Amino acid sequence: MVAAALRRLFDLRPGEGRMVTRSALSLFGLIAGHTMLETARDALFLSRIPADRLPIANLAVAGLSLGLARLVQRVQARLAPRRGVALLGL
Repeated sequence: MVAAALRRLFDLRPGEGRMVTRSALSLFGLIAGHTMLETARDALFLSRIPADRLPIANLAVAGLSLGLARLVQRVQARLAPRRGVALLGL
């Protein structure tokens, strides 16, 4: 009964529930991990360096993220889509 109500609410077709659940849990894990790591990074950074340098750290993290995204893109381009996602854990 609850499953049927959820299917109607989210317009899920038969067989899509497992994929949607996995996707939602993956997104939740990414957001939760990002929030925890960001808090830990800021705490570690502020324990050693003054707060006025925090923007530099944020720019460095953004730059590293862009570099890593390009690397992931290149690796995935060389692999089959499913294998690339499984290998990189994305």
